[in-house]
Amino acid sequence: MFTSSVRRGRATAPKRHVDRREERIQKIKSASICVDGADLAFPCTVRDIHSSGARMSIANIQGVADSFLLIVRSEDLVARCKVAWRKTNELGGWVQETSPLYDARESDAVVSSGENVTAGLMALTLQEMEIP
Repeated sequence: MFTSSVRRGRATAPKRHVDRREERIQKIKSASICVDGADLAFPCTVRDIHSSGARMSIANIQGVADSFLLIVRSEDLVARCKVAWRKTNELGGWVQETSPLYDARESDAVVSSGENVTAGLMALTLQEMEIP
């Protein structure tokens, strides 16, 4: 796999050629990494991204769980990711699924209309059961 070569008196491994299926697009974008089940959001910078993965710079790499949400507001993107590799202040993530980032006001309108329907159905059920 690796064969060492000697350069300036040090043994080094040659760089491995990685055959990528798709080209990485270098983008410097502000983003957040959110850990599932916790109200934690770590600021990060997306360095490059493609449909199956991303490379991010992050200050607190120890706080990132093995699976997380990557939120890139400038691209209206939410991606569920799994850690592929970790370095000192960089993280590689496999993108498992993506979805658009919805406007919070639109989401609130949908949720509140669902709550109104639920309250109405509950009131009808309670009337039917003759509970005042």
